[in-house]
Amino acid sequence: MPVNKLILIADPISDTAVQILSSNGIKSSIKLGLKEEELIKLTPDYDGIIVRSRVKITKQVLESGARGKLKIVGRAGVGVDNIDKEAAKALGIVVENTPFGNTNAAAEHTLALMILLSKHIIHSHNSMKQGKWDRKNFEGTELKGKTLGLIGFGNVGKKVAKVALAFEMKVLAYDPFVDSAKLAEIGVKKAELEEIYIKADYITVHVPLTDKTRNMISKKEFDKMSCTRRSN
Repeated sequence: MPVNKLILIADPISDTAVQILSSNGIKSSIKLGLKEEELIKLTPDYDGIIVRSRVKITKQVLESGARGKLKIVGRAGVGVDNIDKEAAKALGIVVENTPFGNTNAAAEHTLALMILLSKHIIHSHNSMKQGKWDRKNFEGTELKGKTLGLIGFGNVGKKVAKVALAFEMKVLAYDPFVDSAKLAEIGVKKAELEEIYIKADYITVHVPLTDKTRNMISKKEFDKMSCTRRSN
């Protein structure tokens, strides 16, 4: 972006990001917690907006900005489901994200949750705080030998798969945009959703929120998982 531009920062971002903008001659104005009507009033005065996941950039906000100087909306994160991309495209406003920004953090968090669940860490911790030592009630299970089902094999899904394989897990992945050969290169088997719901011991979801993915795992899918567990 050319120098002497003004950016509205509508969600908290790191001081380093603000310094990078400043060092490139880009002025920024930090205004957090804005409601839609406030954004509509402000956006015409800015060349760009930076958000994370809290603030929603709606069609009305974009239309207001397009009547002024707004040319770009940046998402400091991976997904852009809080930005009306179709409206932005129609108005000629660029939408950008940072696809590698939190890849490691998201993958590590995914594995951390899997371990917490497998080892009953939270429940055993709470039990111990009550002065108990119920070791037999919190034996847990190992990740080794279990099957992980990945729905979505983008940057985060790929990172989760690599760590899961290091734990000696079997990994299934569903992603219509990735071919079997590419998955096989790192030891992952391509699978359809049905196979994942039935066979996986753990399922993690790494897809953007769209009309196709919203509520993609409902009671019907959970019933398939529970039926499989009951039959074992």
